[in-house]
Amino acid sequence: MDLCCGAKKHGFVRIRKNKAAIQAIDLRPLGQWITRLGRKPGEVAKGIGISEPYLSELISGKKKNVSFSIIANIADELGIPIDALRRPPPRFEAVQSVADLSPDVLRRLSRQSDK
Repeated sequence: MDLCCGAKKHGFVRIRKNKAAIQAIDLRPLGQWITRLGRKPGEVAKGIGISEPYLSELISGKKKNVSFSIIANIADELGIPIDALRRPPPRFEAVQSVADLSPDVLRRLSRQSDK
């Protein structure tokens, strides 16, 4: 089974499912993603069928061993790959600097390492 966030819907790359890796996901960057994407925690919680207090526990790191389906639903609701939940969203300046580049150019740049 693959770990993905709406891979067919969003065209995201699939990542192998690893139960230990799923349980180890630190969802504290989730609050930053919600804010940066202009969403409200209540609407995200409602969209995935969980309570806002539960979502708050995920964001604060109080809730551990979150199910794969909850993580996948959160990522899908936000329209981001699951792996993106492991890190804060890119800084505004970084997004602005590449905003006028085509998706093809961004894809090619993401495959290149700094030399």
